[in-house]
Amino acid sequence: MSTRVIISRFFFAAAAAFCFAAAGCVSSVGRDGRLKHENFRVSVSGLDWLVVDYHPSTNATRALTRFPVRVEIRGTGEIVCETGRSPRIWNAFSSETDNPYWNEIVSDRTHLGTGDIYNVLQRFVDEGVVATRPPRKPPSQLPAVIVRGNISGKKIALLTDNRHIVGLVEEIIANFPLITRK
Repeated sequence: MSTRVIISRFFFAAAAAFCFAAAGCVSSVGRDGRLKHENFRVSVSGLDWLVVDYHPSTNATRALTRFPVRVEIRGTGEIVCETGRSPRIWNAFSSETDNPYWNEIVSDRTHLGTGDIYNVLQRFVDEGVVATRPPRKPPSQLPAVIVRGNISGKKIALLTDNRHIVGLVEEIIANFPLITRK
């Protein structure tokens, strides 16, 4: 086979791979169902943080909560959960004080030790929150989550309905009875 044929086949294969990746045809999900992600060991710092916006299922029997939930996880060990219809759930800088639901917000918090917050952040990393190839399409079903943050210097921006990440968020929310009360 000539060098010219080999080179042209190589370029064709490279171009095809690029087109599939650009079109979103390359899967962002691994064989185990988790998002393809970076694996690393978390080194807990007060600068680590995650903000997770949880959108519950519309199916009343499946729903963990009636309203969306915001979960804030800080490297200092604090976990804050908020729910309700207030615009402050989704926008901490909201100035919609005339909104009829402005004060409809329930908040609960807890503090964990360094070892426990390490375990929480490491679980998020292990479940795929630091995706190497985040999904390009919006979630097709609820519940879904929007995750933003920084863990060990890795920036996170993710919108997904991946069952592993959603399940982990639901596990955390379930530990806050004020939030899950319907």
